[in-house]
Amino acid sequence: MKIHCSGEYFSASHFIVFKNGYCESLHGHNFRVEATLDAPLNKAGYAVDFWIVKETLKDILRPWSECLLLPGNNKNFIIEKVGSQIEISYTQPDRTPLFWSIPAKHCVILDVANTTAELLAQTIAQRLWERLSHDAPLNWIEIRLEETQDCSAVCRIPSEELL
Repeated sequence: MKIHCSGEYFSASHFIVFKNGYCESLHGHNFRVEATLDAPLNKAGYAVDFWIVKETLKDILRPWSECLLLPGNNKNFIIEKVGSQIEISYTQPDRTPLFWSIPAKHCVILDVANTTAELLAQTIAQRLWERLSHDAPLNWIEIRLEETQDCSAVCRIPSEELL
C-alpha cells in the first residue's frame, strides 16, 4: 500500500560547489518536503499512520529550520567552531578565498559532501527510514524536496539499499 504525506516546510540557507569547483553564493529557500511510503497493510488496515509520518518529518526538519546547512564531508571546506561561531573557509579554483563566520546556533553540519537538494532529499529519506522502519515493514520511501516551485529533487530508497 502506498501512502503520501505532503506539505512539510522549512526555511534554510545553503550554498553548493559546482563540478568546476566554484562555490555559489550563500542563499536560502523555503523548502517543501513530501514523503511517499510503500508498506503492506497491518492488521488494523493501514500501512503507516499518517500522523506519525508527518510528526517524524517535522522532527527531522526542525533542527534545519532557519539555519545554514553545511557540508560536513567536503574536504575542501574548513569548518571550525571558534567560540560561539562556526567559521567556514573555502578557496575557489581561481584562488579567491571565501570566508563566513556564522553563530554556531544557526548552523547545521550535515554528513554530506555538498548541500544539494539531491543530497538533502537523500538525508531526509535515510533518517525517515531509520525512524519508521522499526514499526512498519517498509518496502521503500520516496522524498521529494522542492527548492522552488519549478525545481525539486526526488530520492527513493528501497529497503535492499539500507539493510
